[in-house]
Amino acid sequence: MYLPPTQPRKTGFRWFAIIPPIILGILALGLCASLFGVYRYESGLPTPTAVAVILTETPEDTETPEPTETPEPPTLTPTIPPTPTLAPTPAPTPIPPPNPSFPIVAMDFRNDGLFGFKTTVGDPNLESDNNKPLTYRAEGTNNLADGRTNSIRVWVDGATPNFGDTDGIWIQPPHLNAEGTGMEAAWQYQQIVFSEKISVVVNPNNNRLGLYRIEFSAENLDNVPHEVGLRLMLDTLIGNDDGVPFVVPGQAGVVTSPLDLRGAAVPPSLTVFEPRDPNHPNIQDTDVIVQFTLDNEDATRPDRLLLSSWCRADWAWDYFDQVGGFGNDFFQCQGKGGHDKKLDSAVGLFWNAQPLAAGETRAWIMYYGLGEYARPIPGSDLRLDTIKPQYNVGEQFYVTALVQNPKEGQSLRLDAPPEFEFMDGTPEQPITQAGLSFTQVSWRLRANQEITDAVLTVTLLPGDTPSQTLTTTVKNLPTRTPTLTRTPTLTRPPTLTRTPTITPTPCATTVTQPTCP
Repeated sequence: MYLPPTQPRKTGFRWFAIIPPIILGILALGLCASLFGVYRYESGLPTPTAVAVILTETPEDTETPEPTETPEPPTLTPTIPPTPTLAPTPAPTPIPPPNPSFPIVAMDFRNDGLFGFKTTVGDPNLESDNNKPLTYRAEGTNNLADGRTNSIRVWVDGATPNFGDTDGIWIQPPHLNAEGTGMEAAWQYQQIVFSEKISVVVNPNNNRLGLYRIEFSAENLDNVPHEVGLRLMLDTLIGNDDGVPFVVPGQAGVVTSPLDLRGAAVPPSLTVFEPRDPNHPNIQDTDVIVQFTLDNEDATRPDRLLLSSWCRADWAWDYFDQVGGFGNDFFQCQGKGGHDKKLDSAVGLFWNAQPLAAGETRAWIMYYGLGEYARPIPGSDLRLDTIKPQYNVGEQFYVTALVQNPKEGQSLRLDAPPEFEFMDGTPEQPITQAGLSFTQVSWRLRANQEITDAVLTVTLLPGDTPSQTLTTTVKNLPTRTPTLTRTPTLTRPPTLTRTPTITPTPCATTVTQPTCP
């Protein structure tokens, strides 16, 4: 079949193809303009408020009452409570400087860590106590009271070496402290470092630099606990009297024979006198009064107090049986076959061994030095004592009275304000050691409330001796809680030894001769 040839397509601009889009664009512009106009109109109208319509029954036509004006509520004026007036904070009581400003005691010490004490001027109002030993030195000499007859033993897991001996090593040999009035040392035994710090402090009873603060501490460098303890023995030669008796609160009379107190029976303090006439002690004629403070301020009360005769400085941990035990006087080396019957007394202080954890430190603290009893009124047979002039609420303390020439049938009465409570005994107590040169009676009180300048009065009955008084103050302060251990803030790797810096040689060192020749 023959098909005719295809005709070519005509070319040229076709207007009808773009007309529909133009029309649609015009309509869209018109619609947008209309909508914009409506928007402008409605945006000028106020915003309508919704009204809730409630349907009710149609009321009957009644007379419309006159509208009553609703009174506006009264405007309440708030009552502002008055601002409380705060009581002015009282300015802290200034602490007076010590008087005199220099120490009235001095210490001597040795390169093995032993130490001893003596007076310099002592009581500034009393010349007869100048340059008197407070621990042993040869009677009638000016030798050093360097503690060579004292004893310091430590306890580590049952072993009891002498502090400073060759079983250990010196970390810091004994040397003068920064003030030049005390001593510091550190000695290591196995993995326990024992530190020794002795410094002069103010006695709160008389504001004098007359007491020594004695601190020992033990630090466990190991990574396991160890049983650690301490024992001090002090040879109490006071002035020229080597066999001094003791005044112990809570004990009847004056202690002139061995005494072994433990636990709660250990008193917070004890006192030693040097009578001018050892054969006839007289509280009117006392030159030196030495005070042990065992539980006051930051002191750590010992677990055991032993009063006995002295025999040797290098004795075992528990030496009581070596000196005869009970039933003897303070004769030197009592129970060792008889000595020269020389009176020679000593004080032993024991802090029992307790677990010391790895990295922990335990401290043992006591005070020793010049004490002071109230000076008796001329013609009086009484002298009084307390440890310090101020106590905290809840704190217990002793009032001790010394009686000269006590007689059968006599008693002592303590009158105290109601803020104080008698913890044992009664306000009136009988005298037990009639016929001696002097004796003592003590009362244990508790301060229950604050009181300022409370007067405590002791009267000897019967008798024409004037009453004696003490003044004390009670403050509402937190009761001290002694801290026996502390955890170090730095972690130290356990080491077996430290390198000693100096090897000590046995010689005596004093505050006037700080180095050995």
